[in-house]
Amino acid sequence: MILTRNGITFDAPAGTEDIVHEVFDEDVYRVGTIPRGSVVVDIGAHVGMFALRCALERGCTVTCFEPHPDNLPTLRANVERHGVKVVPAAVGLDGEEGELFRRVFGWSILLLLVMCVLVYLQSTAVLSWMVV
Repeated sequence: MILTRNGITFDAPAGTEDIVHEVFDEDVYRVGTIPRGSVVVDIGAHVGMFALRCALERGCTVTCFEPHPDNLPTLRANVERHGVKVVPAAVGLDGEEGELFRRVFGWSILLLLVMCVLVYLQSTAVLSWMVV
């Protein structure tokens, strides 16, 4: 159990002291600049340190996505301990990044080609009305 100087307690695996320092002491994510009551999406939530700060200090509603399924139980426990508006979800792609890349790559190339055609057509009379 870790107790921060902000008074927030949470579970975290051993060896995460650097992350705790970044999130709570150095404030690298600049939590104080987030408008109160915002909706925040935490991609790569780990065990919810940033999410807990947003929820407890700024009153944010946070949706957490964590790709490593081993972190999900600790993330859920941390959220439940504080009763905050955080929705944890495991993406579950740990070790399958190559498959994700293969699936997304084709669509990315297609979208790039569509954008190139669109830009070209904007330089012609067909879509010149779109250019100011």
